[in-house]
Amino acid sequence: MEKFKTLGGSEGSTFFFSVERQKKWERLDGPIGAFVRVMPWRHFGRKNLGYLFAILHGADFFFDFDDDNYIKVDESTGKPVEILPSTTVLDNVMVAMSGPTAFNHHPMMKPSIPAPSWARGFPWEYIKDEATEGEPAFSQSIPFVSKLNSIGVIHEGATNVLVPKHAYSPYNAQASIHTQPALWATLLPTTVPGRVSDIWRSYFAQCIFADSNLRLVFSPPKIEQIRNDHDILADFAAENDLYTKSGKLIDFLSSWDSEHLHFPQRVEQLWIDLYERSYIELDDVVALQKWLEALITMGYKFPELKPRFRNVALMGQFNFADFPNSMTQIMMWSQKMRERFQTTIAAAPLNKTQLAYLETHRIDAIPARDLKLRKRDHLGFYNPLSNLMRTLLRFENSSTIEAVLYAHDDALLNLTELSEGKYPFPTDKIANRIKGELSNAAFVDLRTMPDRAKARTLSHRVFPNGTISDIDKTIFVNTSSELKKQIPSLHAKYKQWGHYYCAPGQQQMAMDPEFAMYLDPDGSAWFPFHTQSDFLIVPTKYAKPFTEAATMHLKHFIWIECAFGKIVDILQQQLQAPTRLVKLCTGFGDRRGRWDVINNHDCQSESVAVFHPFKIRGRFDEFWAHADEINFPAYSSRGKN
Repeated sequence: MEKFKTLGGSEGSTFFFSVERQKKWERLDGPIGAFVRVMPWRHFGRKNLGYLFAILHGADFFFDFDDDNYIKVDESTGKPVEILPSTTVLDNVMVAMSGPTAFNHHPMMKPSIPAPSWARGFPWEYIKDEATEGEPAFSQSIPFVSKLNSIGVIHEGATNVLVPKHAYSPYNAQASIHTQPALWATLLPTTVPGRVSDIWRSYFAQCIFADSNLRLVFSPPKIEQIRNDHDILADFAAENDLYTKSGKLIDFLSSWDSEHLHFPQRVEQLWIDLYERSYIELDDVVALQKWLEALITMGYKFPELKPRFRNVALMGQFNFADFPNSMTQIMMWSQKMRERFQTTIAAAPLNKTQLAYLETHRIDAIPARDLKLRKRDHLGFYNPLSNLMRTLLRFENSSTIEAVLYAHDDALLNLTELSEGKYPFPTDKIANRIKGELSNAAFVDLRTMPDRAKARTLSHRVFPNGTISDIDKTIFVNTSSELKKQIPSLHAKYKQWGHYYCAPGQQQMAMDPEFAMYLDPDGSAWFPFHTQSDFLIVPTKYAKPFTEAATMHLKHFIWIECAFGKIVDILQQQLQAPTRLVKLCTGFGDRRGRWDVINNHDCQSESVAVFHPFKIRGRFDEFWAHADEINFPAYSSRGKN
């Protein structure tokens, strides 16, 4: 690469990339010369040569600014201020929550001009939509150097604001910093006017940012602008696409996906798709291809891809919605989960006012509609099953959603383990979680378990006449309490089984003529060991049979912890549905829901898939940090504290 560097000059820290030197680059063989030759003269996009030059010379950052920008002077030293943030942290970064895919960061920065205020390129149709302004969740200091793999662009604004990863906020080329993992994203399209080029670049980049763990941060300005003369009407005409196309562009980018998991191929596919929808012309696709070839030739290291899962809908179950910050909690959960799932749904006992609030903020939510269940369901014993059933039916005929991942709001998910390290998400099995001691019982057919003594302690039978028996049909009684006296160890660790929530409903269901289709060949209804009900993955191809079995359990008010195991058994027996068990880390006690309770030595295995319970309420910064720690980076990077 040395011969390329000498063509640009290498003395000192300032380089003048003259016309003469640019023409020398045009005569180069290979990808670099090919890229330079397709760059038009007298266009804003000619800056692309400067970006390429800087990457070639080992730049770790780009400070991209215009010729009418001047770096501020530190009054205490009389020297220009440091452009890069502190070498340690970005201080007091406001984490923004927003449901819509368009995010207007201006109001959160409290601009001095009267509202409404918005950045160039923000869709006009959303300017008066207050939901796009988001809400501040909390402030935090982000380690800058150690987080370079997650901060892609820092753009100047009035204050530090972290843009939601699922949302799009325009940034321009006036004064922005690109970090090394985002240098690939500096390419400006040249078949559109210069007033559009940098805004289009920002939107295109954020689409890939969402799939590569990169973030956009707005930070206080370190430059002053002394505006050049501008023809306002000419600028207005040049910016026409920003007014007429940006909203639809965001809609397209938000739903875009590609089968390519190789970074350059994924970027290339995006630009091809943008060309096919007339956002750019063919020459830009050619330029992008040559740009990527040049970066590969120079040994540029592209960031790791971590695409959002689009073939699975995540349903979050919230058992309560009557505490002061419940809506904020739902918004926080939804935003964080949308970093890895394209489709998220919050299910909760919402009233009409709460539901309307979430709809306004574009949070997909479903209320507990069954009044009979609601009257008897103050602890979320039944409605979660109803909500899962309704969500499965919603996506039964979807061409994209292949499974529903159901998880309570207090469950943190190790997606590397759950997805088996694959993309898209595997959806061929029903999956539930288990603790180690229950690994030989959950979702296991105890009818054929070799250890009959243990099988007798974990399950039972009910006959259509109401008679209850042990699994081997050696004891016959009329009530669950009688069977418990005969087998004291029966469901020993599950006190609720013999009370109101499980056994009585199971007895009534077995006597229900509509349940006859689910009886064993001997005419009995076998009921398996209970399973924890805070997590389940169900392929949508089982939506109808799952619904039919779930309806029977809801009809007789059987708690989900007893219902899940039997419903899955029905699918196994009737459809030979395969299942998969994943490991659970959990903890209870006086500090139930605190991180230190579940982050114990038993939870350090990389094979742990579900951490439960960690309560979000009021601890948004903790939830954010632990979700990042478990859900998103490589699991091996998890701390031990």
